[in-house]
Amino acid sequence: MSQEDEAALRHYRLAEEVESIRDSIPLERKSLPDDFQDKIEATIRKYIPEIVAFVSLEALAVPFFHAGADAMLNGHLERGFIGYLVGGISGTAGFTFHWWKSWFSHETLERKIFPWWPLLLVIAFIYVAGPEIYLRVCPERSYGIA
Repeated sequence: MSQEDEAALRHYRLAEEVESIRDSIPLERKSLPDDFQDKIEATIRKYIPEIVAFVSLEALAVPFFHAGADAMLNGHLERGFIGYLVGGISGTAGFTFHWWKSWFSHETLERKIFPWWPLLLVIAFIYVAGPEIYLRVCPERSYGIA
């Protein structure tokens, strides 16, 4: 037998060995125990309100921070301060929601606080887009933005 034939035979035997090892490995995926799966689902349900509060309050805070920075850069210190103040309060509230959420009952959240979210978003939109809308409506009246 030539060396090439011996190499081909070794390669063939090695391939058969790898295939037999691969066939001996079970392919079915083992599922998690039921109690562990229940713990994961309970944890997710527990933290969903915190994640929603964090994301929504941070989404409200960022435009106010940007508008505040833009106002300060254009010389409107009062408007910039208000933007930073409102953005800072809502950003801090979203970041710390985990620690103060127990101050409110579920009924209080549903009946007194949640109905005000659309109004807060409208106020944020007016604060951010208001100056640009004013400039487009009244181009002859500029209030100092370069």
